[in-house]
Amino acid sequence: MMRARVLVILVLAATAVAGCSLPFSDKTKTQVTLSVSGDADHSTVETILRNRVTGAGMPKPGFAWKAEGLVMTVPGDRHEVDFAQLAAPGVLEFRKVVVRTPASQDCGKQPKASPPGESMIACDADGVGYGLDVAKVVHSDVASATYERDQAGQQTVLIKFTGSGQTKFTDLSREAVGNSGWPACAQDALGGSGNCLVAIVLDNKVISAPEIMSVLTGDAMISGSFTEAEAKRLASVIGAPQLPVELTVAGVTVTH
Repeated sequence: MMRARVLVILVLAATAVAGCSLPFSDKTKTQVTLSVSGDADHSTVETILRNRVTGAGMPKPGFAWKAEGLVMTVPGDRHEVDFAQLAAPGVLEFRKVVVRTPASQDCGKQPKASPPGESMIACDADGVGYGLDVAKVVHSDVASATYERDQAGQQTVLIKFTGSGQTKFTDLSREAVGNSGWPACAQDALGGSGNCLVAIVLDNKVISAPEIMSVLTGDAMISGSFTEAEAKRLASVIGAPQLPVELTVAGVTVTH
């Protein structure tokens, strides 16, 4: 699980900085066994996982479908990698925060994600609960997500939208500014300037809930106390399509 952090959305253009993979022994491999729930074309699942893994800065993985599930092999010792995140469904939504509650034990019992057209409750890494409006921007509205480093050296994830997705994102930001949309945001769901918070929800978890300071007509940038590896993994999940099956990490083994 990623550490708690403060994140913001900005409108800007940034220059990508290529990451470097750590050297590894030709004989060292990491095998990840994934249990599979649901039916889907094997090549589709492999393509999505391959893009997520390489997007996170690792070499191309190999795949083998066995009785216990899907075995993914990645060159090198990758014991520090959060493979559960890379194998997550990748359901991304932008939702206006209607109400916010203090940290609660109920966050450990939060329900599965609601359909985009329904309101929902979700929590962040600190256990803070959010009552959220319907999703105004969803995964299919995202054109790409890339890891970048800004001019201050901060790790960031830059999200670019499709044409229609950009219109939806701009409309959502307009609704948040001045708390002008409906339903109205409660006082605890407003930032210091009186604008609504907008939650970025990934797989039913709030990864960021910044105040929208102005109508946004460009890209969304998620920034904060990421490590480079965390930012790359997050970008690889957001930028790749949703997985058509549910994957669960059953085991990770490093061999030399």
